[in-house]
Amino acid sequence: LICHSFIGFFVLVVVPMVLNPILLIFVVGFLLQPLNGSKTDLNEAIENGNEFAEQLATTFNPSAVPPYYIKGGIGRNHYWNKPFFSYMITVLDLSLLHCRENIATILIDGGADIFTPDEFGNTPLHIAAFRGLNIAVIKILDKIKMFKPQVIDIKNSVGDTPLHMAVRYNQNLIVKSLLDNGADPMIADKYGNTPLHVAVENNLSEEIIIYIIDAARRKTVDILNQNGMTDPSVGLSGRIIHNDLSPCAHHGATSDIINLRNDFGSTALFQAVIKDRFHIVRILLD
Repeated sequence: LICHSFIGFFVLVVVPMVLNPILLIFVVGFLLQPLNGSKTDLNEAIENGNEFAEQLATTFNPSAVPPYYIKGGIGRNHYWNKPFFSYMITVLDLSLLHCRENIATILIDGGADIFTPDEFGNTPLHIAAFRGLNIAVIKILDKIKMFKPQVIDIKNSVGDTPLHMAVRYNQNLIVKSLLDNGADPMIADKYGNTPLHVAVENNLSEEIIIYIIDAARRKTVDILNQNGMTDPSVGLSGRIIHNDLSPCAHHGATSDIINLRNDFGSTALFQAVIKDRFHIVRILLD
C-alpha cells in the first residue's frame, strides 16, 4: 500500500512539476515563502472596517501575534504599498494604514512595538505621519522620547524620515508636531532632498516653509551650542558657526538649509524660482 501511494504521488505530483517548469517554480516559491503569522479576528475587523474592532483591540496582545502577509493597495500613492505586492505587516501598522487611530492608540498603550521598521524601513511613526494621524503621532513621540529619541529621524529604504513623509503628503499638523518634538529638518533623503526641498516642490504653504526654516535654525544653534563654537565663520556643513545666538548665527543657520543642494544640484531656493513661487523666494532670501 505504501509503495502504491509513493508511485501515485510520483506520477500525479512530481512528474507534472518536472514537465511543467512554471508549476515547479510556483511550488518551490510557495515552499520557500517565509512563515508568517495567522490573520486574527482583529486584523480582519480592521480590514473590513468593523465597528467592534476597537473593542477587540482592548483585549488584544500585540506582542503575541507575529506579522503576516497582506496584499498592497491600501490607500493611494504610497510607494511601499503597491497593488498586488505582498509584504509583512503588524496589526499596529495595519490599523494606521486603515486610519483606525483609536485602535492604534489602544495597541500602543498595550505595548505594541513602535520601534522595529517593516521590510521597507517604515516605522509606525512613518505610517502615522503619512496618514496624518496626529494623536497617534504624539503618542508614539512620547514613547520615543522616553526610550529611543533617535528614532524620530530614522530613515526608510528611500531615505525618508517621518518628517519627509509628513511633508511629502501635505500633513501640515504632523509637520509641526514632528518639528516641535525635535525632528531634524536638515536630513536629506537618498536623492539629497531635505524636507524644505520637498515642501517647496509640493507647494506647501508659506507658514509651513517658515516653520521648517525656523526649526532648522534652532537645530543648528543647538548643535553649535553643544559643540561650544564661537567663531562665526565655520560650522555645520563647513558654513555656519554659533556666536552666542547672534544674528550671524541665525542667518548662517537659515542660509545653510536654503543652500543645501540635492543630488541634481538644486537648492530649495532654485526650486522655488523654477516653480514661480516668488513669495517663497522672498521668504527664503529674507
